[in-house]
Amino acid sequence: MDHSEGGSSLDRLNTEILALARQLGVPMLEEVNLNTNASLRLTKGGEPTTFSAVTAGERLRLRIATAVALLRVGQERGLGRHPGLLIVDSPAAEEVSPNDLTAVLCELQTIAQETEGLQIIIGSANARAIVAQLGEQWCRSAMGDDYLW
Repeated sequence: MDHSEGGSSLDRLNTEILALARQLGVPMLEEVNLNTNASLRLTKGGEPTTFSAVTAGERLRLRIATAVALLRVGQERGLGRHPGLLIVDSPAAEEVSPNDLTAVLCELQTIAQETEGLQIIIGSANARAIVAQLGEQWCRSAMGDDYLW
């Protein structure tokens, strides 16, 4: 396989992170530049910024976008050996409103369906919100003092 096809893998990764971050709810994001030292430079609303300067909810979305982009570009280019498992712990802790959490969960469902071999596990103390969005058949939850497993 020609790994240079369609530009460098890093350029392709930046493009995929940008598209996924927008899909996950960072609409003002205009450019993403992941460097080889793993720093993420961004352009948002016409202004340069950094990963650490954006909101907690945007950082969560960018982390998810980066992990999924690494998986997708790796599969596409025949690089790496990502196991296809993404664990998102307590997404509600980073979201300001229930509507934001619902939007992220909805997009995660879409991304999981679009990405071959991707499994997403979401851990949250807010089981009701997760079950309401994903459906009982996709959830395992413990209430009160019950054990999950």
